[in-house]
Amino acid sequence: MSSGEQKEFFASALQCNSVQDTKLLAKGHGDIGRHIARLADEHDIPVLKDLELSKELSQIPLGENIPDPLFIAIATLFGYLWELEKEAENTK
Repeated sequence: MSSGEQKEFFASALQCNSVQDTKLLAKGHGDIGRHIARLADEHDIPVLKDLELSKELSQIPLGENIPDPLFIAIATLFGYLWELEKEAENTK
């Protein structure tokens, strides 16, 4: 696939201590984004595919807390992670 045919790809990594204390640890697009996604997969870190949220997160400086305007999106992420955790417990 030529570079003109490649789909837009963004990835971000968050450290979630609580909704109010969620920091951006890594971000990237293109090959760097794919590398972040591969690392998450290799380490069994849950991945939420949301291009628009990743684009928004790419605007935040690394190490910064996620700003209030993204609070709902981050709360949705917590809900997704909670569901994954619940499913994993049910399969044990």
